[in-house]
Amino acid sequence: MLVYDQYLYPEKPAVEDDVVVFHSGFCSTDPNYSYGKDSRDYYLIHYVTKGKGTYTIGGKTYHLKIYDGFLITPGSTIVHTADTSNPWDVCWIAFFGKKVDQLLNYAGLDQEHLIFHYEKDDFLEKCIKDIYYESRSTRNIAKITGYFFLFMGKLIENHQATINKK
Repeated sequence: MLVYDQYLYPEKPAVEDDVVVFHSGFCSTDPNYSYGKDSRDYYLIHYVTKGKGTYTIGGKTYHLKIYDGFLITPGSTIVHTADTSNPWDVCWIAFFGKKVDQLLNYAGLDQEHLIFHYEKDDFLEKCIKDIYYESRSTRNIAKITGYFFLFMGKLIENHQATINKK
């Protein structure tokens, strides 16, 4: 299994900023690879770029495939597992801050709405990988935060388009 995970800080910083990107990464999983029975004190969004798998939280299991994404909320105990025959590739971004709940709400994501679908292009994956690569090189926090806002902006746009179709 190949995993690329880049932290911006050795541990979660004690700051009160509007948005703090903590780490990002991507991986190709082995069949039936499972991670979890743990919780975090920050938000994490995973986006499936290939294959399929499951996400379990609060006794509920979501079956996800390419172009699906899932939100992990602070304090939630979760498990995510790659499919046995078609294991997923995922990318992720971890974040927290005073404005994060509001941004997630605009994107239609909260404790009750944890799943999204975006298949228009590779924009979400590109933003996460841009954050990852910037975190490995110059660590320009303004650029990293800018990529995060572009990512969230696309999720918000996607959610608005979904609402308008109804």
